[in-house]
Amino acid sequence: MRWQHRSRVYVVALCATLLVQFYRFHGTDEVLVSDVASEALADPKISSWTLQWADVYPVNLPLAVIHFREHQGKLHALQSGLASRSLQAQQMVHAHSPEVVVLVIGESASATRWGLLGYGRDTTPQLAQQQGVVVFSDVVGLSVLTRTAVPGVLSRKPVLKPSGDIDLQAEPSLVQAFAQVGYQTHWLSAQSRMGRHDTSISLYAREAADVRFVNPGTYQHRFHMDEALLAPLRDVLAQPGRHLVVLHLLGSHFDYALRYPSSFDHFQPSLQSAPAATDPARYAEQVSNSYDNSLRYTDHILAQVLNAVQQRGGNSVVAYFSDHGVDPAQGQCASQKPNRRSEAAYRVPAFVWLSEPMRTQHRAQWQRLQNNAQQPYTTRALYATLLGLASINVSGGLPAESFLQSPAQPLPPRMVAGMTGNLVDFDAARQKSACSIVAH
Repeated sequence: MRWQHRSRVYVVALCATLLVQFYRFHGTDEVLVSDVASEALADPKISSWTLQWADVYPVNLPLAVIHFREHQGKLHALQSGLASRSLQAQQMVHAHSPEVVVLVIGESASATRWGLLGYGRDTTPQLAQQQGVVVFSDVVGLSVLTRTAVPGVLSRKPVLKPSGDIDLQAEPSLVQAFAQVGYQTHWLSAQSRMGRHDTSISLYAREAADVRFVNPGTYQHRFHMDEALLAPLRDVLAQPGRHLVVLHLLGSHFDYALRYPSSFDHFQPSLQSAPAATDPARYAEQVSNSYDNSLRYTDHILAQVLNAVQQRGGNSVVAYFSDHGVDPAQGQCASQKPNRRSEAAYRVPAFVWLSEPMRTQHRAQWQRLQNNAQQPYTTRALYATLLGLASINVSGGLPAESFLQSPAQPLPPRMVAGMTGNLVDFDAARQKSACSIVAH
């Protein structure tokens, strides 16, 4: 504090440069971040010497800069590969097509805890009052990890497969398809731009013309809640033209008590209303109540999204799905490990909402959505559903799995990523053990 001479600036710069060189030198045996583009989405490999400084401020700042620059470079490499490929999208019928399409990506919401889907608590009071909503009761996520669950919904051939394997010949997402037929594309996210859980999704966010990450922090801290997405959404809806908007929520990501304001602390005792109990049973009750409160807040956000789109008027579509579920404390299975792969961790809520003009002008599609509400699906169905509702076709055609498919059409097995990343027939696995979705 007493050192006021300008020489301190040079000393700080010199120390920072030396630290960067030390990090690089000591990370030689275990590469910090590979120069191979295929490793851009993998967890960073950090040497044990470097790791000891990762949480020491301010000497960890050069390490953070190195991570960011290396990661950005790999993202650009993968993004260039996606941009070089085209879905060759065409809109088959322009008349009466939706002017606004909103896809909401939820987080960690389990269908087993939604009031609309039979849960004993009223965790979805506002959605229950909405007209034009078809809720699908038997949908499973592709994985229980966000980074491997979401890409397979956005793209027929994702960069990161549900198994965790990277495909360097991946296809662009439905964002490109909408852009190619004249929609203005927007990606509004409350999650992080980059990181272990986020990079594979933000890679597709870059396909949008308008990209906004509204949260300055990560899910580990209390920053902006999902309501921070509502003002940017209304800003988009006030603009003329046709729009595709992807909203990525923080939803019910643990810590559940950080996901909702105090006005939504409905079920108590929660982790907001009382200090975390030391008694396991009491703590489990607090966690469960906080989780249900986070779902009530998501219900509020989704209702606000529907109201905003409805106020714009015209033909509109809003679809929602959660990336994966969870099986929180007091769930159906005895094991309470956070990474368990029980049936509840795969079962996710999903719905499609059509505006009144859309329901009137597309009666056949509206009827088919209602007829298919009880059919078994994976979240992959959203890809073909949204493109089908907008009458958009792509090179090679749309996948068969869609909420719009004929009820008589046979459904493929629901393959999801199991415990070791291998693909597992979900329905066969759950019949053997609802608490362990693994290959048998």
